[in-house]
Amino acid sequence: MLSELDDLKTAARVASKVVYAEQPGPVLAEAVADLEAVRNMVDGAEAQALSAFDASKEWMGDGHKTVGAWLRWARRLPKEIANRRVRHARALRSMPVTADALATGDIGDEHVGRLVRANRPEVAEAFAESEAHLVGAARELSFGDFCKVVAYWEAVADPDRLERGARRCDQRRGVHLSEVMDGEGRLDGWLTPICRTVFGSELDRLERHLFEQDWAEARHRLGREPTVDELCRSGAQRRHDALQLMAERSHDFEGDPKGPTWVLNLHMTWATALVELAHLAGVSPDEAPYPDNLLSELDDGTVLPPSLVLALALQGEVRRVVFGARSEILNFGRRKRFFDGPLREAILVRDRQCAHPSCDVPGRLCQIDHHPPWSHQGTTSEHDGRAYCGFHNRWDYRTRWQC
Repeated sequence: MLSELDDLKTAARVASKVVYAEQPGPVLAEAVADLEAVRNMVDGAEAQALSAFDASKEWMGDGHKTVGAWLRWARRLPKEIANRRVRHARALRSMPVTADALATGDIGDEHVGRLVRANRPEVAEAFAESEAHLVGAARELSFGDFCKVVAYWEAVADPDRLERGARRCDQRRGVHLSEVMDGEGRLDGWLTPICRTVFGSELDRLERHLFEQDWAEARHRLGREPTVDELCRSGAQRRHDALQLMAERSHDFEGDPKGPTWVLNLHMTWATALVELAHLAGVSPDEAPYPDNLLSELDDGTVLPPSLVLALALQGEVRRVVFGARSEILNFGRRKRFFDGPLREAILVRDRQCAHPSCDVPGRLCQIDHHPPWSHQGTTSEHDGRAYCGFHNRWDYRTRWQC
């Protein structure tokens, strides 16, 4: 046994004996962050050891077919977990910047997995050139934003990848409703990104409406503010009822024969649109490569092929939103009390989701409010407008502005 690992085990035993429940909140926050960093460092050391053990072939001595099979046997791991660790250990041999960031605890196994998937043989040379940039994004950005950076890098490194993925999604799309025991039904299927966004937005909106009804009913029944567990329906049950409500409203709809207007925000830079138009005109990707600031996505950050975004934009209406140097929205200067109309839409295009850093409630479910509040001289402008979910809107007012 290596003496360094003995020291590590001793340190882990000491850390596990700390009575964390007796520590103040700030100390606990720092402890959780430090322990997560240590976990990543241990994962980095394990990857190095596993890579060396794999190369040594010592695992063959007991008749194991693969090092993954040995790892499953030695540590009683699920097959998929053991194989993932082996796959990452092997990949990190040619990913020195990623391996170093994992060893220092700056990134975790989830970051490594996303980078390993991006480092495909056909783009290995481009990945080696961009690895420091991608790992830097993993160090600095939220995981969702990091994944978006990687997705855009993949689109630039392999321009046909997004198109191939879109074709696979389109071919795989389908929904199945099966009748099972006692007349119950089971619904499953695959939705394209556009269908998921349109369907999911309406389902979320109706589920939220039903949640407010359940909350009001529970508050009346209990005579106090309820907890989520005291509501008459679970979240899954409300989504079921919302789906039924969607079908009933569709059946009863007798309005404009053209149907209701649906707003789907698609984000694309002018440079990306020009390059895609050039591709449609027959110019090869080598002569008209996507720009470094490629932007082609949905409100929730799902990256789409520029050809799909351009086609959808041409079917609907193209809205130009111009941002200034500090991401301020230009040309919305009227002073009024409420955020509505184009100003509300513009702020949602900018913020996309709740402005609190740990919240991912989509913008369509958020409130647009003043920051600072109207009562503290906040203005109804793009500069003072923020998208907040109901919880964080109230939290922000109580913690920052209430006297």
